[in-house]
Amino acid sequence: MIHEIAVGDVVQPDVIICLDEVLTQSTAQLLKELGVSEKIRVIGSYISEDIIRGIQEGDIDSTITIDPEAMGRMSIEALMTYKTYHMVSYYTEVGTKLVDHASVAAYRREGTDGEGGGTETEKGF
Repeated sequence: MIHEIAVGDVVQPDVIICLDEVLTQSTAQLLKELGVSEKIRVIGSYISEDIIRGIQEGDIDSTITIDPEAMGRMSIEALMTYKTYHMVSYYTEVGTKLVDHASVAAYRREGTDGEGGGTETEKGF
């Protein structure tokens, strides 16, 4: 389907939003190979070494990933709530981080491994 969008007879979109790591990496690679990565931007999900490299090279516009610090903090808070009140909410919203070309260097400097690090562009979903 992405191949048809990139080179087919359909109107090319300005942006393709990918909802997982594999689609983000695959879409960016395909658009690069077809030579249309400058025309069609990729917004991804999750974070990986390939996605970071794609952002640095300009093949991926940005990616949205979870905030691991917030996830850890909220997990501990939920545990303490459970220990105190013997109940906890079934739903806890964890913040996200946007990693783009302007913030990817800072993301790397923070010594990430997988989902860690990030910048302060946070949004709750």
